[in-house]
Amino acid sequence: MFKLPQLTLTKKKKVNLEKSSDETQSTQIEIKKKFQLPKIDFSKKIEFPKKLTSKNSDSNKNVNKNIVAGIAIYADALHCTIPSENRHEIIPLEMGCIQNSSIRDFTLLEKAFKQLAELVKIPVVIGLPPGDVMMRPVAFPEMNNDDLKSTIDLNFEEYFPFSRDEAVLDFAKINIPSNQNLQNISKQTHVLIATARRSCIEEILKIIETSGLKLDAIEPYNLAILRAIPESQNDLCLVADVNEFFTSITIAWNGEGIFFRASNRGNDLDSVTTDILNTAQFTENQYRGFTIKMIILTGNEILSSKLAETLGTRAQIINLPSEFASSDGLSKRNSNGIYIDLRPRAYLELQRRLHSFNINRVASILFTGVFIISSSASIALSLIKANKISEAIEIEHDFIDNLQGQLNALEQYNDSLHAQENDVVHVLNFVKDDMPVLEVMNALEANTGVGIEFRAINFGKDKSGVVATLEAVSENEDLIISMTEGLSRSGIFKSIIMPGSNKGENEKVNFTLILNIADIAR
Repeated sequence: MFKLPQLTLTKKKKVNLEKSSDETQSTQIEIKKKFQLPKIDFSKKIEFPKKLTSKNSDSNKNVNKNIVAGIAIYADALHCTIPSENRHEIIPLEMGCIQNSSIRDFTLLEKAFKQLAELVKIPVVIGLPPGDVMMRPVAFPEMNNDDLKSTIDLNFEEYFPFSRDEAVLDFAKINIPSNQNLQNISKQTHVLIATARRSCIEEILKIIETSGLKLDAIEPYNLAILRAIPESQNDLCLVADVNEFFTSITIAWNGEGIFFRASNRGNDLDSVTTDILNTAQFTENQYRGFTIKMIILTGNEILSSKLAETLGTRAQIINLPSEFASSDGLSKRNSNGIYIDLRPRAYLELQRRLHSFNINRVASILFTGVFIISSSASIALSLIKANKISEAIEIEHDFIDNLQGQLNALEQYNDSLHAQENDVVHVLNFVKDDMPVLEVMNALEANTGVGIEFRAINFGKDKSGVVATLEAVSENEDLIISMTEGLSRSGIFKSIIMPGSNKGENEKVNFTLILNIADIAR
């Protein structure tokens, strides 16, 4: 991973980044280390535990104690797990609804959810596809959750290539592979930050409202999949969820996701194999001294079985073919693991206020009704107490009027929130752009080794098309050559030009790359 201190756009409009940082094509990396471990093929049926145990999470939402249905949004269908009935459902999606592992047509998605609403009568957890979520582990000094939230909000644009106003986010504390003998390990807090485009989440909230479903959470399904795979609890392992359209790759450490990427290649087993091996090598380079000891395959049974044969002896291979591993994990909001909820904070706060207000109002009405009945009986029994009862009724009327005033104020506040929401949607629709910024950044991250530091990246257009100009510093020229060769093989750039380079006083090489971006099907 690398850090981009500055992102400059040459166009006046802002760029709407709609693809995940994991959606890139990595170049092949020569695998020098191979483990001579036996290839094991397990065929297991993942069952729901009879007794679920909860684990404290550092996500800013509480784990729901109710039974929920998991709904994973795949490229061709909604995969649903209904644990209360021990049942699975698949609702097909029309072509064009999901493209490049990202939602493109919310109208088609709404049709599928309305069909699903006829089958699901319990609260649901929605699993977003990998292309609509960016997840990144970040290390902070030790601090409490409130300080973490404020720090992440203030430094959001250092970690993700779009503004905080355009995003919703959640985070959870995680453990990462580390040498426990290092003294600074105990002084750091490692956090997995997940973020999605606010416009995408708002569209999903509208779909849930119109379909009549009750929403319990929104999270990335490639994170939830780990809760359905007990084998991922052991050491450092790679989980690949493969289907005909794209493959989701997750690196887990003792059952917690620490690295995520998506490959828009499913049927091309050679390419998927290369992506898995490259991801394994990248992880081992990031965490020196640790190795991928296990590769777990799930998803399409035919593809996962063939993929198990092509991976050879890179690690212990476990094949758990199941099209519902992701939805099973989404439905297990009470089991061990980390939890993310990408519903906006303002939405959750408004729901809490409305719910709290309704309870108080009902209680007040019931209390008033009981009081009026008892007062009427008292008046009939004793005229002497009539004045006191009248005074008490007047007090209650004032109380009801006060509640009505609070209701009117709350309705005005709700209208104000809707107006702000409409303004945000209008602005987001206005600033949409087609520049492939996220694809370029994914290619740079996948092909940049340790020793190269990026100063700035600028995007613009000329007669040849979209051009990205990269300014960076490298420890040596070999790293630059390796980087440019990888970018050339990524298939994203038509040409790569380095107009010049020079060595600074510290013997590091300052260089500039001009990347002519190829037309990418979006």
